[in-house]
Amino acid sequence: MKAIIVYFSPGGNTHKVAKQFADALNPHCGKVERVNLARNKSYWESESFRNNLYRLINDFDLLCVGSPVYAHHLHYNVIDFLEGLLPTAGGTQLAVPFVTYGGINSGEALHEAEIILRKSGRAVVAGLKVNSEHTLTKPFSIDFNRGLPDGTAIPYIDEIVNQILSIRPECAGSKNFLAYQRLPVRIRTRLLIGEKFWQNHMYPDRVFDSSKCDGCGICEKICPLQRFEMSAGKPVIKANARDCIHCGSCVFSCKTGANYLNTDMTKWERLFAKAASGKGPLPSNEEPKTKAYFPEIRCS
Repeated sequence: MKAIIVYFSPGGNTHKVAKQFADALNPHCGKVERVNLARNKSYWESESFRNNLYRLINDFDLLCVGSPVYAHHLHYNVIDFLEGLLPTAGGTQLAVPFVTYGGINSGEALHEAEIILRKSGRAVVAGLKVNSEHTLTKPFSIDFNRGLPDGTAIPYIDEIVNQILSIRPECAGSKNFLAYQRLPVRIRTRLLIGEKFWQNHMYPDRVFDSSKCDGCGICEKICPLQRFEMSAGKPVIKANARDCIHCGSCVFSCKTGANYLNTDMTKWERLFAKAASGKGPLPSNEEPKTKAYFPEIRCS
């Protein structure tokens, strides 16, 4: 078996889980490839690279796709990637979506991945959600999932690998097995929480103060979408840059404070503190927070 793990990890959480998948698959696979779309300049700027990646993916028996959850949804850049997948020959490729989320709600993310993967002819044989540190809580004084994900997902990953090794593509039944959320949550997610709306109107904007910039270039290197380029010793946004996803990578890596979030972080901290205690408008009441899901098996 050959496996490829393609993931988008702006803050590093999804990368950790992708590596755990690779470690679990390596003893059983002749080849395991990992491709992180974050900070991958070729992916964001070269159509030929993307086309070659799509062709390469179809050479593998197993596709694992990883994404952070943004506003209860699969990240829209990952949705764009999935919608570009080439159909599989004979529908024989197995697929496993996995998501990391900041402990509040994993929303519809896994189900959204399942739907697109099935449309491209892949057999979705498992899904995994992993409780993780929320990247925007790094400056908070409260310990909100600090240090997660650790090794808590490994037993679930091992269970998924055993499923992969034992199942034939035609045996993976029960569509929509990743629609695990209760109906009120699903309705709220679909009707009231639009990821791009939250990106444009709810998340704090990144602000740049050039007078504080020392020209180190760390923001150019660390931006997951490679939005910056250096000009006259200062970072500027490229003319064809994709929209900022408000991951905070450039802010939290800036040592001079030239990049900062235009918001009252104290208010955000209070909101997360309420959520962590199961209160407020976004209570963190999803249980279990880390779990693997499997379809019913048709074949005995």
